Amino acid sequence: MFIPAGEELEEPEMESIITTQERFNNIENDFATFSNFKKSVLGQYATDEELEIIQNGFLLDNEIFSNEILTKSTLYIQFEHNRPAYEITLKENAIPYFFENGTYSEENEKKVLEKLANVTYWFRVNKQRKNNSDKDVINFTLFTEDININGEVFTSADEKETLFIIKNFNFGHGNEIATKTKKYAIQNGAFLFLNPLKILPPLKSLPIGINQNEILQHALLKHECFEVKNRLKKNTGEILRQEGRALQIFDKYLEYQTDIIANEFSEEVTIEHFTKIPDETGGVSIKVSDDVGKILQIEETAMLNVRLLQNSYKTNVDQELTKVTEGFLTYKDDYCKISFGRNINLNLLKDGFIVDKKVSIRQIKILRNLIKDFLQKKLILTTLNLY
Repeated sequence: MFIPAGEELEEPEMESIITTQERFNNIENDFATFSNFKKSVLGQYATDEELEIIQNGFLLDNEIFSNEILTKSTLYIQFEHNRPAYEITLKENAIPYFFENGTYSEENEKKVLEKLANVTYWFRVNKQRKNNSDKDVINFTLFTEDININGEVFTSADEKETLFIIKNFNFGHGNEIATKTKKYAIQNGAFLFLNPLKILPPLKSLPIGINQNEILQHALLKHECFEVKNRLKKNTGEILRQEGRALQIFDKYLEYQTDIIANEFSEEVTIEHFTKIPDETGGVSIKVSDDVGKILQIEETAMLNVRLLQNSYKTNVDQELTKVTEGFLTYKDDYCKISFGRNINLNLLKDGFIVDKKVSIRQIKILRNLIKDFLQKKLILTTLNLY
């Protein structure tokens, strides 16, 4: 469906609408560049096809994920001939609404169309497949809280001619309903429209050489990029919830392991008798009963904490165990050897000392802290290398 040629219009220059319009570029860092997107959680879960769509978007517009749409062209939208949107809503209702006591005249119609064209709209395009057809239908919407313009886009087979035809036009919505409609549309691919806009009556042709396919393809690709983004957020949200549940279970397991380790290695042995023996490394070694290793359930070798019972500086505490050094226990023929990694005054141990098996749960604590940070959204899943 194409409008026959009538009076031709001149293409206006891009003016202050671009330079004076307040920008609306709240772009998340993950969507600031294609490289950022590929490195993000969503990018890692994206298919090759989805990555290609996003890449094409950035090739077209390096701010493809802006909440604005801005190209170099003027958008022309045109009322359809002999439709209620034009004959009744515009002519009979809009003129007296926007101009008090106004009546229809060509001059007043021109004024209303100019007034409507100078409004800043939200813009949305939507491609749908017709029922029982292999053809797509492309609808467009321009709206504010008070004005709503709906129509259909028609493109010639050679894509040299693209027309945005207005099929429905209404205004003066109740604020509550309009706000809900606006919120829904924005969440579903509507963008602040910053291009110059011209609204034409029926039977007027576009300026010579104008091809609006650029605006259409830009809007369609931008809409598709946001569809991919929203779909990935939904899909990865479920994945992250599953990962979160798995990590919570894993955290409980680590907590259980920590308790087991603490209980298993809480055994300690008091050594009252020992003999100093030569140490092949030049350090200090002592000989103790092999019962020490058996009580501590040491199979071959183990690091030991060496503690002394000493006077305490704490209030209401007379004595407390204090770690003085560490030793390395190994089995010999009929005894155990404890080697100290550095020189130690054995006189400190002559009245007896206590040893227990040294166990490190540092790695477990690190893992549990990482899981806690992830569950509290302090770091993203890709930084957790648990598997």
